[in-house]
Amino acid sequence: MASSLNVYGLGSLGVHMDPNDVQMEDGMLRRAQNAIHDPTGAMGGLRKRPGLIKVNSSAVSGSVFGICNVPLAPITLRRFLIGIDQSITTTHQWITSTDGFGTVTTATTPAATAKSATIHPILNSFIILTSRGCSIEQLFIYPGDYTRGNPQPVRAYDGTVDRELFKVPLNAKAVADVGLTAYAAHVGQILDWLVIGTKLYFVSLDYIHIGTYNASTVFEYDTQTGGLQQIGEGAGNGLGDLGDGGVTFTCLGYHQGYLYAGVGPPSGSSGNSTAAGVYRIRPGDDTVWTYDFDNSGAGDADNEAPLCMASYKGLLYVGMIDFNSSSARMMVRSAAGAYSSSTTVGSASGSAWTRAIVFGDNLYACAWDNNGAASITTIRKFDGSSWTIVKTIDTATADCRVGVEMIVHNGILYVLAIDNDKNAIVTRSADGTSWTDQTSQMTGTDVQSVFGVFTD
Repeated sequence: MASSLNVYGLGSLGVHMDPNDVQMEDGMLRRAQNAIHDPTGAMGGLRKRPGLIKVNSSAVSGSVFGICNVPLAPITLRRFLIGIDQSITTTHQWITSTDGFGTVTTATTPAATAKSATIHPILNSFIILTSRGCSIEQLFIYPGDYTRGNPQPVRAYDGTVDRELFKVPLNAKAVADVGLTAYAAHVGQILDWLVIGTKLYFVSLDYIHIGTYNASTVFEYDTQTGGLQQIGEGAGNGLGDLGDGGVTFTCLGYHQGYLYAGVGPPSGSSGNSTAAGVYRIRPGDDTVWTYDFDNSGAGDADNEAPLCMASYKGLLYVGMIDFNSSSARMMVRSAAGAYSSSTTVGSASGSAWTRAIVFGDNLYACAWDNNGAASITTIRKFDGSSWTIVKTIDTATADCRVGVEMIVHNGILYVLAIDNDKNAIVTRSADGTSWTDQTSQMTGTDVQSVFGVFTD
C-alpha cells in the first residue's frame, strides 16, 4: 500500500448543486463554506478564506447584499452575443439578446470579432475552422479582429467596458518554417475554449495551409494572475511538436482531473496521420501530452479527427468527423481507458459530431449527416443507455446549418448552427424536448461562431 495519497485539483471546479452524483467531476464539491481557490498548487485546489468568520443562518438572517460597505449588485440582465463578420456587414458587429433569444437586435459593441478562416471547399470542413468565444463569471471573452501576421488579441467585455485581455503570441516555429509573409497569409483561429475554475484553456490555430503545413498550440490563461503559458507540445512539424505538420489541435475536454485534446487533420485533403487521436495532460505537473487514443493505426483509412468532447456520468465522450468512412463515430472512453463507438451518424464521408454538452441528466450532441442534397443536421440526446433525435435543424438540403456551439445557461440549452454561407439559427430548449427557433437577423449577415452570454 502506498504511504501517501496525492489528490489533485480538489475543489478546483468549484461548488455545484445542479449535477447529480454520477455527473460530478473530481474537482467539484457540493459544499465549501469559506473556501477559496488556492493557486499555489500545480492543479490548484482549495484553502480556507483568511480573515473572515463563517457566514451561516444564525450570523445572517437573509440575503447578503454587501461586505465592508461594498454593494453586491443583483443579476439584473443576461446578455447573449453572436459575432458578425465585419468585412461583410459593416453597419453592426453583434447580434444580441437580453431575453434568451425571444427577441434579437444588433449592436456595435463590443469591438469587432475575429473572422472565421476561409471556408475550405472540400467536405464543408469549415466546421473545424471557426473561431469561438466563452463566458466566465461576468465577462464575455472573445478573439478580437486583427491584422494577420500580428499576435491575436483576446478581448473581454463586461457589458460596459471592452478591453484587451492578452495577446496570443506568434508561433515561432511556424514563422521559422514558412516565413512571416506566408504566416500572415494563412493564420488561423481560436478553435475551442474550456473554463476550468479560474483558468481558461484554449486551442490556437496559429497557421494553416491545408495540404501543406499546419501549426497549433494549447494555452492556459490564469484569470487571477494574468499569466499565459503553453500547455505541452504544439502540433505541427517543428522540432518536438506532435505530428508531421498535417495535424492540428481541434477541441478540448476536462475529465477526471486531466485536460484532454483532440488532434486530427483539418480536412480530408491532409491525409491520414499517425499523430491523429486524443491526448491528455495534467497542467502544471506534466510537460508533454500523453497519447490516449490512437485512431490512425497502421493501414487505417478512416482518417478521423475529434471535433468535440464532453465528460458524462464518469465517462469521456469524443465526437469525430470522418473524411473517408460513410459514418462518423461518437467515441466513449471507458473507466479503464479503452475507446469504443457509442453510436454513429452519417451516410457519406465528411459526416461529423460537431459539439457536445451535458444538460440536466443527459448528454446532447449536434450531429451532421453530410450527404449532398440529402444532408441532415440534428440534435441528439443520450440518457446513458440509448441515443435519440430530439431536434432536426435542417433536413434534405445540400447546405445544412451545422451546430457550431452549445451553451447551457440559467436552465436552458442554446444551440447555434451556421451554414456554408454563414446564415444561422439559434434554437433553445428548457427540457431537451420542446424547442424554440430564432432566425431573425441571422440570414445574410455572415454570422460567426463566436457565441456567449454574460450577466450585467
